[in-house]
Amino acid sequence: MTNYEILLKIVNDSQFSNIQSWQSLPLKQIANDKVLLSKDQNGLYALSHPKAGIIYIGKGKPIVGRLMSHLKATKGHEKAPAWRQFFHYFSSDLTAHYLIIPDQDDPQTGELIRRILEQLLVLKHQPLFEKLYPEKKNRSIRNFNRKVEQLIRERGDSVAA
Repeated sequence: MTNYEILLKIVNDSQFSNIQSWQSLPLKQIANDKVLLSKDQNGLYALSHPKAGIIYIGKGKPIVGRLMSHLKATKGHEKAPAWRQFFHYFSSDLTAHYLIIPDQDDPQTGELIRRILEQLLVLKHQPLFEKLYPEKKNRSIRNFNRKVEQLIRERGDSVAA
């Protein structure tokens, strides 16, 4: 199968764009449930919050490593100002959703496919992190809480998407 055919197969799968249908667990349980995600499982993940909907979409090689880094960020173990600020605000009630996208013939092809799929999901779901930090992800935002609340209000009913 060509890379294009692999991408089409994944994108046309009804589960792909419906993040709520992916496997999920509370982010705080990821440390206890590492057994569910082995270190060789690569794929996509999304973080959601009951009040704000999808707040972040990413790819992981492996998924468990990236989710563990986000869990640590909720506990203040993050050096980048934007990440520290963002995860301080959303430090509780986060759900991790994940979809395993294995490497195909080689790891580079798998990484490329995951990168494209990640961008498609970001375009579709408009996660809060991307709206808050469209370019300068290394800087914190003034009046952060007010801006987050405003974005959540603007999303309105689209949170369930």
